[in-house]
Amino acid sequence: MDTIKLKISYSHKNIKHNPYFKEVSHETSSDKNGRTNYRQIYTNNNWRQEEKQKGNYIPKYSVTYSNYYHITSNLIIEFSVGKLINSENVTPIRDRDYTRVVKSLYTFIRKIGLNKITIKDIEEAVIDTVAIRKDLTTNKFSYEILSEISRVNFRPRTKNFYYTLYKEYNGSSINFGNTNIKFTAYNKIAEIQQTPYKTIAEQKILSKYQKRHQELLRFEFTLKKSQSIKNRWGKYGIQEPKLKDIFCEKIWSDILKREVDKIYGNPITFLSNRAYADKLQKIILDDPNIKASVKEKVLYLIILIQTKGLGQSRKEYGSRQTWSTRIKIVENILQKKAKQIKKQSIGSKSSLREILRLFGIKHSWL
Repeated sequence: MDTIKLKISYSHKNIKHNPYFKEVSHETSSDKNGRTNYRQIYTNNNWRQEEKQKGNYIPKYSVTYSNYYHITSNLIIEFSVGKLINSENVTPIRDRDYTRVVKSLYTFIRKIGLNKITIKDIEEAVIDTVAIRKDLTTNKFSYEILSEISRVNFRPRTKNFYYTLYKEYNGSSINFGNTNIKFTAYNKIAEIQQTPYKTIAEQKILSKYQKRHQELLRFEFTLKKSQSIKNRWGKYGIQEPKLKDIFCEKIWSDILKREVDKIYGNPITFLSNRAYADKLQKIILDDPNIKASVKEKVLYLIILIQTKGLGQSRKEYGSRQTWSTRIKIVENILQKKAKQIKKQSIGSKSSLREILRLFGIKHSWL
C-alpha cells in the first residue's frame, strides 16, 4: 500500500474561523443544460508548506463544498501511508499497520480542529484513490533495467494507454495510464534524493542505500477513481470498499501482481529481450516440424518487435485480427518449446525474469 485518498462527509459550516482552512478557492463550470456548477475548496497550503520545510509530513487535505449534480460537503484527505506512520514510504506496509494508520489520521484530523469526526467515520471513509507499490532492491542501475523493459510498451486488452520513457530523478521512468489507472516504474531512491525537504527517516533511508551502492526500483499501480477501486476489490467480494476493507495485504498484493502479469507476464513480452529472441529464432529455424511459411511469418514478427517494440509493432503490423493470429502462433510455439527454453536458460538473467520473480509470477515457459 502506498497512497490513499479518502472522503468523509463533513459540513463546511463547521470550519468557520478555523485557521487550518482559511484559504478558499473557487471553481465553476457549466453543464450541457447551461446550469452553472461551482465548488469551494477550503484548506491551508501555506501552513502545509511551512511544516514541510521543517521536515514534518502533513497530508493533503481540504473541505470541499459543491453543487455538482447535488449539494455535497466533504473532508478530503490524501496521504502516503508510509509517511503518515513512519515518516518515509520505503518500509513495506503490512496488515498490522492498519490500527496505526487510523490512529494517526484521527490525531491529524483533531489537530486541524475537526473534532466531530470519529474513529468510525475514518474506518467507514469512502476511498477515491488508492496506490499500491512493491519495490525491487537492486545492485544494477535502475535506468538499465527500465531501458531493457522499455520495449514492452503495450498493455494488452486496454484502450487509450500511453507509454513514455524519459529522464527523471537522474534516471528513467516508465508510465502506462489513462483516466482510470496509472502504472509506473521508477527509481525511488533517486526521487527521495531530489526531494528538497526530507524527513529524518528519509535521510536515513537515503544514506543506507547510498552506502550499499544500491537502488530501489519501484512498481506502482494507482486506481484513480472510486469505480476502478470497486471493480478491483469487487472480485474479492467487497462491493463498497471503505478504508477498513481495502487494508488487506493479500488483496492489494494480488491486484498489483495481476497488473504486472498483464503487462510483463505473457511470453510475447520476452521477445523484447534480445538474447531470448535470438535463441528462440534459432530454435524455430532448427525445428523441422514447423512449416517454412509459418517460420517466415513468426520470424518477421520477432524482428519487428525487436526493432519497434510491442506497442508500435501492433500498430504497424496491419489488421488486429492478423496480429492476434500471429501472436497466437508464437505463443503456441513458446508453450510447446517450454522445456527446451528452460533447458537453455533463455533470458535467465534478464530484468523481465527478475521482475516476474519479485511478484511470484510463474508460467510454463519461464
